[in-house]
Amino acid sequence: MAKQIKKELVKNLIVFIVTIILILLLAEILTRVFVEEKPVTDVWVYSGNFEQGFGLTPNFQGLFFGKEVFINSMGFRDKEYTINKLENTLRIAVVGDSITFGYGVVQNETYPKLLEQKLNDRSKNKINYEVMNFGVPGYNTVQEYEILKDKVMNYSPSIVIMGFFFNDAEEKNSPENKNIDSNLVENIFLLEKYLQKKSRFYTYIKFKLNARFFMETFSNKVTFPYFVGTFKDNSSAFNSFENALEGIGNLTKEEGIPVLFVMHPLLHHSTINMDYDSPLFEIHNKVRKLAEKQGFIVIELFDYVKDKKLYDLRLKSMYDYHPDVLYYDTAAEAIYKKLMEEKLIS
Repeated sequence: MAKQIKKELVKNLIVFIVTIILILLLAEILTRVFVEEKPVTDVWVYSGNFEQGFGLTPNFQGLFFGKEVFINSMGFRDKEYTINKLENTLRIAVVGDSITFGYGVVQNETYPKLLEQKLNDRSKNKINYEVMNFGVPGYNTVQEYEILKDKVMNYSPSIVIMGFFFNDAEEKNSPENKNIDSNLVENIFLLEKYLQKKSRFYTYIKFKLNARFFMETFSNKVTFPYFVGTFKDNSSAFNSFENALEGIGNLTKEEGIPVLFVMHPLLHHSTINMDYDSPLFEIHNKVRKLAEKQGFIVIELFDYVKDKKLYDLRLKSMYDYHPDVLYYDTAAEAIYKKLMEEKLIS
């Protein structure tokens, strides 16, 4: 009797496993047939640096959210550069997240490259401007501080531009996770990367869930509890953010490098009232004071787009709500004017 029950359980387990496999196969087939947009996600690579977490795969070339992306040998989205800049060259390094990287647009439509074009087209002297794009999708301010130390400063920039968005205090690696085996972290990262590369269904579900989380996070027009919480005084997330800003300030002051701190607005659904009374602007006001304390020159980009329909300034993507080229051009123009106003360029 016991053997019969055991045999039946094994049989049911096998049927269950086979059914799950068949369902997943069917889901994969249906996704490949009916989902046109396929995000390419193997642009990321594990960095080996706990605070940095991940970076961009050097020499990667391929489609990323439907647009051609080239990552240079140093691991950032730009052309190749020599460490030593040429004579009569002024370098501007732009550090940030996916907005700086340029989700959903080609390289020359990112705001660092649009800024570079404006600078060189309008230059009244023989200076060649190089605006280097160090943006990495998913980075927070702690990670941006790490890349500033590890990569950016090697190129001797004359000006640093820091991009800021509301999720930049979000913790990627909390302090209690520092005791986790780095090999385990890397293996999990590689497994996820493999699944994203091989399975259209897995990638679709992951990005749809991420998009849903993003939408739900910003759906409460009164409190925006998630991101407001990350900027709460004495929270682990806010302390890490504040320490990173201080680190960026100290590093750039030592080298005599001015910093432009560019604050990007939320481009959300047209029914969301994004204005100066929004709780998200409590975050902006708080962060502005911290940035100014470090001597950064602050640019509030909402000032430049407030009279536009914010919904029309973003990508019409099934996965996300990042800015489009119209917004990036507006951002580049605003930064250009601020550079002129502060007499950092001529």
